[in-house]
Amino acid sequence: MADSKLWRVVGLVLTLLTIDRATKLFSLQLAQRGEEIFLAPSINAGWLFGFINQSSITIVVIIFLLLLATAALALAIKKNQPILILGWGLTVVGGASNFWDRWWYGGVIDFINFANLTQFNLADLYLIAGLVTLVLKFKSAYVR
Repeated sequence: MADSKLWRVVGLVLTLLTIDRATKLFSLQLAQRGEEIFLAPSINAGWLFGFINQSSITIVVIIFLLLLATAALALAIKKNQPILILGWGLTVVGGASNFWDRWWYGGVIDFINFANLTQFNLADLYLIAGLVTLVLKFKSAYVR
């Protein structure tokens, strides 16, 4: 039973990664053709929703090390913890997808414009959802 839940979570995480990559590439294709819909694709060389607008090899190395640490924590989970696997999985998928963008494009592909305040992408949402899931799971495990 636990293995079935694990594979469902793994399948969900891989599906979300595929959707994130596809939407980023689609938004870049729209931008190259000069077409616009409600999306506003851009390459964000900064991080944290574009609020820290600088990029350097140091930031890339720090992000890579954080991603490795997160992946190691995700792999250390016991099989009967689907909520933890989901939380860490979302965090790893979001981080890995954005890291790929940063490595390949020199910045993260952001395309969802929120009230002209910031731009973000689905991977950012996965990161937030994963972290919220982990905080709630850890809170329920430690706070009585």
